[in-house]
Amino acid sequence: MTGERISQKYNALRGFPFSRKITLFELVVVFLLLCGIYYLLIDRLIYFRRQYEVAQVNWTIAAIHTARGVDAAARRVGRHRGEKPGAARNPMQYLEPAPPNYIGELCDPDPMNVERGIWYFDRCNSWLVYVYNSEKFFAPEYPKILKFNVESLRLLTDPARTF
Repeated sequence: MTGERISQKYNALRGFPFSRKITLFELVVVFLLLCGIYYLLIDRLIYFRRQYEVAQVNWTIAAIHTARGVDAAARRVGRHRGEKPGAARNPMQYLEPAPPNYIGELCDPDPMNVERGIWYFDRCNSWLVYVYNSEKFFAPEYPKILKFNVESLRLLTDPARTF
């Protein structure tokens, strides 16, 4: 009988390579390691999100700058719509498809009430405004805002006729 019990015991444990129980200390150590890895990964994720947002803002400003250059060249050649050359207008109108996070024109809104991560044109002050996303989830924070004043400058003389 003793032989049968021993063989049943070894047959039952044959499928489980780790048959001993986990102690509370080991469980706490594994939990702390996982929390540390999670903290490091979340920190990197927030950093890369911020870098992506800065790159997206820079790309949009560069696209507006390029579109304004093309518009100015078209005006010089005379192949543009009938608008005045120095007319102040919304810079986002230079972009054919506006960015998906552009909400339109507003008149001097309160930045605390505006959604984060969006573009808008402040009609009253003639500013193109971008409101950054905030990383603080539990505390209300005054949003970080980028304001762009877009002006058309012209040369006093035509550089092509100066020779």
